[in-house]
Amino acid sequence: MPRISRMMAVTLLACALLGACTTWQARPVAHPGAPAFVARRLRVTRADGTALVMRNAHVRGDTLAGAAEPDGAVVALALADVRRVEVRRANEVAGVALLSLAIAGVAIVALVHLRPTLDC
Repeated sequence: MPRISRMMAVTLLACALLGACTTWQARPVAHPGAPAFVARRLRVTRADGTALVMRNAHVRGDTLAGAAEPDGAVVALALADVRRVEVRRANEVAGVALLSLAIAGVAIVALVHLRPTLDC
């Protein structure tokens, strides 16, 4: 593999590792009459304890609506039936830790395979 391709592969792997570490962060549940709220991806816990993930979720009036994952069915929930709302956020500390471990692993493998063979 040419050197430039290896560099590109390592760069893409590093970007993927940094973006892979995410966590759900709680947000206050909107109340009726609050300004419109829109989220690309939202995890909603209902009053009965069931949870669902919604895409392009938005609050209008007393309703939270969006496309449910994974099938994309349109869902509308009364805000009174929503116990918890969470948004997906990057976890930078975990991403950097994972990337550091990956780099250390590559360095160890490189040292083991590239060191000269010693004849004793």
